[in-house]
Formats: sequence, structure tokens, C-alpha cells
Amino acid sequence: MQAVTGYARRLADTAVVLRLGVRPLLVVHGSPIPGGYLEVETPDGSVYVLSPSYLVPDARRAEDLADRMFAVLAPSGRDR
Repeated sequence: MQAVTGYARRLADTAVVLRLGVRPLLVVHGSPIPGGYLEVETPDGSVYVLSPSYLVPDARRAEDLADRMFAVLAPSGRDR
């Protein structure tokens, strides 16, 4: 969990120039999360643990979001 807050802090330091907010999230596939999310406190701040349906309730939008993120984050733009 502390690694997640550290990554989020580094992204926030970069994103502040773009005026974007950054929140550390973990999305858990295959395990039910009561209520759809949990907030876990760490020494470095909160981490939000979400079910996929809580993050993006519409399956088609979730797939579109995953495709866009993969296109941006994948090394050298290769396909999955």
C-alpha cells in the first residue's frame, strides 16, 4: 500500500503543472468488496481499493477506458 501512495505522490508532483488531481487506487478483480470500495489508511495517506464496477459501472465504458490507457501506457504502442 505504501508503494501505491508513493507512486501517487510522484504523479501528483508532475500532474500539479497540469492541474490534475491524483488519488492512489487499487482495483481488485475477482474478489468482492463490500459496498464496492474500501479506504485504507497508510502512514503516507489513503489508498482506495475498488471493485471494477465501482470504478466504471458501465462495462463498455470500462473496456474503452482500458483500451485508451493501454494505448497511452504500453511500451512502443504494441497491441495486447
